[in-house]
Amino acid sequence: MNDHNNSFKWIMKVAEQGDPEAQFLIARMYEKGEQIVRSYERAMEWYLLSAKQGYADAQYNLARMYDKGKGIKINYKKAAEWYKEAANQGHADAQYNLALMYYYGEGIKSNISQADKLLHLAADQNHIKAIQFLKKIENDKDEVKKEDLPAYEFVQEQVYEDYGENKYRMGINYSLGNGVEQNIEKSIKYLTEAAESGHLKAQLKLASMYEKGNVIEKNIKLAANMYELAAKQGHPIAQHNLGVMYINANGVVKNYKEAYQWFKKSAEQGYAKSQYNLGLLYYYGIGTSKNNENAYFWLILSSANGYVESKEVLPFIESLLSKRQIEEIQAKAKKVFEEM
Repeated sequence: MNDHNNSFKWIMKVAEQGDPEAQFLIARMYEKGEQIVRSYERAMEWYLLSAKQGYADAQYNLARMYDKGKGIKINYKKAAEWYKEAANQGHADAQYNLALMYYYGEGIKSNISQADKLLHLAADQNHIKAIQFLKKIENDKDEVKKEDLPAYEFVQEQVYEDYGENKYRMGINYSLGNGVEQNIEKSIKYLTEAAESGHLKAQLKLASMYEKGNVIEKNIKLAANMYELAAKQGHPIAQHNLGVMYINANGVVKNYKEAYQWFKKSAEQGYAKSQYNLGLLYYYGIGTSKNNENAYFWLILSSANGYVESKEVLPFIESLLSKRQIEEIQAKAKKVFEEM
């Protein structure tokens, strides 16, 4: 243990002198909780310092944290920017992830030719996922041609073993006009078929589209239905959004107990916003019994995951607890956080 502590201190000393590799190593330690208490917030800080000096692995990891919402709100635009920095240095994983963003138009304007270029660059480095994706693109092109045949029945000749995946990709293609004339009606048709077959991304895509009403007519009830399908598959953000809908009676009948259950499922997976909301439900006794200790526990976890609002509430909740309670709950929260 002492050797580990000395190792962290030595690397930190070098990192503080501005060495980008050491800064990257410190960031990774904070992200994984190696030799130090896990802190996504601190990881982000050190990744950024290293990334700004052009260290490709740090640029990639920083992009990944924006992409996945680790310690920060999901920001696809920022993710794309940092993936691009790393990709320009030949980072294969960054090239692949950036290619997907160009392909699906996430965080960056859709550009199929650029996506194809990046996929080939990654594939040239034997990136397995890039190689597989290029093969799927070729299959998509064949499928789009077949779609125009009047007598063609898609179910009779599936391109992918995964029926839902194929329907999802067709839906995205028609949504963006990738290799086929843009057609929102057909896009919704394919995405709905994919969602009903259990395809998680299709469920989330439709939920967002129906909730925002930017591309199709706004329909909160259908948005709630899609979030519920995704939530039942264990997606933490879908679980959170469904919980919010039950609180606000958005697309569903107001039900605090249901909200509590969905926030709890999401919080247990480490989603900071749900941890915050769960803490408040325990404090106010909404949807569950009032319990200041549980409120404090979940607010600590939410704060540790970088949710600012939780940090602002914690001092007040602490004032309601004894010193012994605070110490016991902090120890428990620390253990749970490190295991998440």
